[in-house]
Amino acid sequence: MYALELALVADQDEDYDEEDYVDFRQANIGLRTLELVREPDADGKGEGFKFRVNGHDIFIKGANWIPEDSFPSRLTNEPDETEFPDDDRVKRRILDARNAGFNMLRIWGGGLYESEHFYELCDVHGILVWQDFPYACAYYPDAGEYAEAARAEATAAVRRIRNHPSLALWCGNNENQVMYEGPWGGERPGRFLGENFYFDILPAVVAAEDPKTPYWPSSPYGGTPDSNSADYGDCHNWDVWHGRGDWKFYTENDSRFCSEFGFAASCGLRAWDAVLEPEDRHPLSPAVRWHDKTRKGYDTYLGYIGLHFPDPQTLEELVYFSQLNQAEALKFGVEHYRRRKGRCWGTLFWQLNDCWPVQSWAVIDSLGDPRAAYYACKKFYAPVLVSLVQKEQSAEVHLVSDLRDALAGTLTLTLQTFDGETLAEGTHAVRVGPNGAEVVASFDLAAARGRERDVFLYARFAPEGEASAPAENFLFLAEPKDWRASDPGLKVTLTEDDGGFRLTLFARRFAPYVWLRRSDNAPLFPTTDSGDNFFHLRPGETREFIVPQTEDTPTLEALRGQLIVRTL
Repeated sequence: MYALELALVADQDEDYDEEDYVDFRQANIGLRTLELVREPDADGKGEGFKFRVNGHDIFIKGANWIPEDSFPSRLTNEPDETEFPDDDRVKRRILDARNAGFNMLRIWGGGLYESEHFYELCDVHGILVWQDFPYACAYYPDAGEYAEAARAEATAAVRRIRNHPSLALWCGNNENQVMYEGPWGGERPGRFLGENFYFDILPAVVAAEDPKTPYWPSSPYGGTPDSNSADYGDCHNWDVWHGRGDWKFYTENDSRFCSEFGFAASCGLRAWDAVLEPEDRHPLSPAVRWHDKTRKGYDTYLGYIGLHFPDPQTLEELVYFSQLNQAEALKFGVEHYRRRKGRCWGTLFWQLNDCWPVQSWAVIDSLGDPRAAYYACKKFYAPVLVSLVQKEQSAEVHLVSDLRDALAGTLTLTLQTFDGETLAEGTHAVRVGPNGAEVVASFDLAAARGRERDVFLYARFAPEGEASAPAENFLFLAEPKDWRASDPGLKVTLTEDDGGFRLTLFARRFAPYVWLRRSDNAPLFPTTDSGDNFFHLRPGETREFIVPQTEDTPTLEALRGQLIVRTL
């Protein structure tokens, strides 16, 4: 990043000072090249869709962004020098995205052009921006005065945003093309209302005002006559949530770039505290049903949870089980797309943030509390991913790397019971090429036959040297609701530590989905760059965390009185 100063002065005298300025502008700029690469397949059956930055192909890892508040003027949009400011929600969300391994946010066309503060934060923290023009899920009059108004608005927006190095793409609209092709609602106008915007006015404005940035007519857009084709352009995969309803169908989508897909869950308990009366604190209460944005039918939504997890009987269980289901859904989908690197070059799930307490697809709720899926992002968006796929009586092991150099290391696979008995294990020397994804091993699961409800396969990749952090993953052979897991025998220890408290967890037996929280429902870790949550502890494993000292937890005894730890 570089600082650029531009000044307009009243005369040509070289000895001018600030009093001679007619106008002055200071801005940050970035020097980089960015391309949207669309290379036809050798067999002529499709076309790629990937971003190339400074000559390097980038697998996009991110999410869709909606306005952080229903009343944007309430947001603080002035730069804040603190790393994690309390009142700058936009900065906190950008830092959350950075800390989860994101490299792009898509500003959805149903939202708005974001503030200068938003783009500046993306510039600084390495988050690319896919910018939709604000047309979404509707038909628009596109001639006469409407055309001129659209041209004027787009020109002003492009001129304001174009110099931000984070800007990666201008996109004409959200889902309007596929809506017309559908047609959604069973009827459509005699012509595609709005096409004058997306195919004439907007690309002409971008070409004139920001020719260095790619333009894309719609999202999704690609194949003809199917704009949502998996073989061309970008794809929205809502067949899972709005279609067949189980996240295990993500593997049936083979798109080149999946720019929308998602699975819903409840907001956190602290958000519920803000909107519920005591009598409403139940999964089936009218108030809880009302705060449901999923548009699935509430019983259907609960049924999706019940496919994999127990049926929630309390509000706490609704939060816990629905968030675990969302986390597993996004993990399953993103790992599938990352394993397909080379054909698929990006995922932007729906969605990062929320603007009211609701059951929705966000991974951070409206109070800024991360859901279980947020912590899953940190693992499935890590630069190096080890991914396990069950193939009948064996497990296929994939190693995915976003690093520019080849990566070698040791892969350890352990088939273990929940009580800690090792049934089978193996060690492999493995390697993956630069920016690659490869099958590196296969593991026989025969020792688990008849014991599928009692076992798990654990994989750990340890790289040579310091090329990356180790990567780990789990494969389960039965649904969590069917596991026969004993009490994990968790031992929880709290001691004082410099600047906070040391939390130590030890599991005698397998401890699934360890959830750490405070009794007042505030997050145990005030920022998402520290700690972990909703994680597994293997038999005999110990993990330690530093819990910061806060006004609400000023002493060790206060934290001991507030700490709640639960597992599945």
